[in-house]
Amino acid sequence: MLYRPIAEVTSGDCNGRNIYGAKKTILVKEDITLTVGMISKLKKLGVSGIFVKIKIFLLSNLKKTSHRKQSLKH
Repeated sequence: MLYRPIAEVTSGDCNGRNIYGAKKTILVKEDITLTVGMISKLKKLGVSGIFVKIKIFLLSNLKKTSHRKQSLKH
């Protein structure tokens, strides 16, 4: 997980922790994929930054994808 200023958060980032608003209401739950609209609303509400989950692309997934592409060519 990584803390990012809200200006660096992009659509598709995965929220790492619940984001709370006034009166401790949850604005965005953990593990939610953020959209442009959600990020815009968080900015308007004065959220300065959030924790996002780091995307890990496994080498094994790359090998599977490459293998599938080669299989389709034959």
